[in-house]
Amino acid sequence: MCIRDSVSPAAFEALIGPLSIGVGSFDWHEVSCPWETPLKVLFASNETWYTKVFIANSVNRIKSVEISNNGGSSWETMTRKPDNGFEKGTYGEDIKSFKKTFDTILRVAK
Repeated sequence: MCIRDSVSPAAFEALIGPLSIGVGSFDWHEVSCPWETPLKVLFASNETWYTKVFIANSVNRIKSVEISNNGGSSWETMTRKPDNGFEKGTYGEDIKSFKKTFDTILRVAK
C-alpha cells in the first residue's frame, strides 16, 4: 500500500515531505489510540447454547474476546467471525463475563 494514496496531501507533506519526492523514508511504530467513550458489548445472541457479541465504540483493533461463565475464574477465547462478531457455542449458564484484548493502531512518524 502506498502511503501517498492513503493519506491527504497535507498529511503526506507533514509526515514524509513534499509530494514531489514520490516515495519517502519513514519509521513507524504502533501506538494505542485514546478514547473516552465506554465500550459496549452488543449481543446478537445470548442463549445457554450459543453466544455471539459485537464490541462497540472501540477505536483500537480488538485482538480477542474471551468469555467466562464462572465469574472470571476461567476464560475461553471466543471465535472471531467474518462479520467481526465473536461467538462461542455450547457455553451454558445465564450469566457471562467478557474480557477484551486490544492490538495497537499503526501510526506513522517521520
